[in-house]
Amino acid sequence: LNGTFTLAAAAAPIGQHGEHLRRRYRLQYSATSQSVQIAACENLKLTVGCASLVQGPNGVGATKLMLAAAGQLSSHIAARAAVNVTGYSPDVDVSISRSLNEHCTVQQRASVSGDGASLSLSIHPWLSQTIRG
Repeated sequence: LNGTFTLAAAAAPIGQHGEHLRRRYRLQYSATSQSVQIAACENLKLTVGCASLVQGPNGVGATKLMLAAAGQLSSHIAARAAVNVTGYSPDVDVSISRSLNEHCTVQQRASVSGDGASLSLSIHPWLSQTIRG
């Protein structure tokens, strides 16, 4: 279980002559986020979360709902799938990571959102020796 709450206010004098000695506070923004991670079984973790942001005194804001699943498919392969919903446009992200050896990992990733889709292949080599110059 993880959560945060942020509240930011700005002090500003408001009003007519004589009222400037009393300070008034106006809301700049507030943000909250909560997430819960559940170990469904030994190799599968599910995460459910939400976040919200309210900005300014007029209350303009946004909310986000997040659902994710991550699991270890074998000793060298891990997979993750996530769905984020902001308003009416869901974003879907799926990735598979495979450890080729102790010094190199390959990640395949596919993402789909309201803006379009993307596919990527990343290779992450690990430096195993200290470089001295």
